Amino acid sequence: MKIYLDRILKTKVETIGFPLTEAGKTQQVTIYVHNETEAKVKDLVFSLNEANVKIINPPREMEPNQIVPVVLEWTPPMTFKQSLSAKLEVKGTEIYG
Repeated sequence: MKIYLDRILKTKVETIGFPLTEAGKTQQVTIYVHNETEAKVKDLVFSLNEANVKIINPPREMEPNQIVPVVLEWTPPMTFKQSLSAKLEVKGTEIYG
């Protein structure tokens, strides 16, 4: 799985950036997950290294070469002086055949 900031798969990312946000206000970022394999991927598990970021409606499976938008939502418990960078990891079982 590869993660992009755009549907045309031009801007690949390793970490997802969230702009400065006031405490209690919600900021959403849409990313695009690309199953670049020739296999169907099942039992997808999405995980983030930031507890205050939620993954909204992630897919459970993806077809070969499918691109799926995924919304990430950050509601900081306090106001920070800098933006947030979160690392997203996607794992699943590849099914060939």
